[in-house]
Amino acid sequence: MKEDIFLAYDIRGRNISTHDSFLLGKALGAVFKGTCIVGHDSRETSPDLCEHLTEGLKNSGIKVINIGLVPNPVCYFKVFKTYDFGVYITGSHLPTEYNGYKIILKNGATIDEERYKKVKEAFYKYKFKSGNGSARINITALNDYARFLEKEFGKIPIKCVIDCFNGSASVLSKRVFKNLLNADVLNDQPLPDFGGRIPEPSEKNLAQLKKAVLKSKASFGVGLDGDADRSVFIDDKGEVIDGNRMTMLFAKHVLKRNNGGTIVVPVSVSSSIEPFVKNFNGRVVWCKVGHRFIEEELLKRNGLFGGEYSSHFYWNEFYPFSDGILSTLMLAKILHESKKNLSELLKELPKVFVVKEEVEFPTHKIKNKTMGRIKQDLIKFHPNALTIDGVKFKTKEGFVLIRASETRHTIKVFAESDSKEKANTLLTEFIELVKQYKRKSQ
Repeated sequence: MKEDIFLAYDIRGRNISTHDSFLLGKALGAVFKGTCIVGHDSRETSPDLCEHLTEGLKNSGIKVINIGLVPNPVCYFKVFKTYDFGVYITGSHLPTEYNGYKIILKNGATIDEERYKKVKEAFYKYKFKSGNGSARINITALNDYARFLEKEFGKIPIKCVIDCFNGSASVLSKRVFKNLLNADVLNDQPLPDFGGRIPEPSEKNLAQLKKAVLKSKASFGVGLDGDADRSVFIDDKGEVIDGNRMTMLFAKHVLKRNNGGTIVVPVSVSSSIEPFVKNFNGRVVWCKVGHRFIEEELLKRNGLFGGEYSSHFYWNEFYPFSDGILSTLMLAKILHESKKNLSELLKELPKVFVVKEEVEFPTHKIKNKTMGRIKQDLIKFHPNALTIDGVKFKTKEGFVLIRASETRHTIKVFAESDSKEKANTLLTEFIELVKQYKRKSQ
């Protein structure tokens, strides 16, 4: 396994071997103690990786409970407040040759930086320990999660269409989607190759869902990615709704329900959210991009809700991790209670357009060095810039964020304004700026 498979807080890469999975189990067993929940997504390599991970954990004295093929939120839910830690094996929205591991803490957050570094060191330096652990299968995890949703939401008579992308959400098609909602469910058989599609609910992959929403006159549609922690929504007119607008819509209703509170968002979310949530006695806490950072801030600040540009939504009224299935039910509840269409509710939000693009670099080192120079120079002109993750600053036309990707050799530029034309003009200007710095670095 290459070292850069250990990304910012998850382990992910192409063609991970079963031996690597065994060694990872040993490394986790060197850092953690007690009982571990393991689960996996539907991709072809996941069961074998899960089996060898379990052997490594057992060999290190860990008691393993295997919950099998489940959506990512179910694994987090099973660990939350009950077991010492957990591991979910998934390549998320990536093509089938990818896979990876999400390491889950008892508090519902992803592994912290200190323990992550210890696991990485144990893995590469073979700092293992021996023990006599055990392994058993648990078949109640899906039912436990489904009962929680049934108790919290009950049946909601809202017509919707759900695309499971032949991923792990498929296993809840009947028990949750068809039972609790008036739902038509597409691609709801879990397949190792996701039916030949990449399990990424991007606009180009949502054509079938759009068509189904319009044909059935549904209130909304939702595409769930390969492990179902992410939910991309389509309104009743067939428009794909970006994560910024859904974050604001969800934040508004959470704040109204709780008479105010704290909302946690990464710097990639539109800056218009800050004045918007003040209307509902809300305050925004900004954080770095990435689910670990959002989870940590929600717990630290006792935040109510978190949302991302990528359409991960975090409901800390219940737990701090993102859940595309819960988000789907929450939207159905909001629509039912408001007696409005989703397109009508979206008109009540600030008018903002966000566009993004990225510039690729040959190595992480060159990328990070270039980002450092860009940040240093831009701060001189924008002393009030937000600098917790890259640099985000205000211009006459809107806001611009320039940040280095944690997982790829790219620098990303986000531009936002009150019109798509202005946003695209800003984007072009600052993409060219990044390219100029790139040329200087080579």
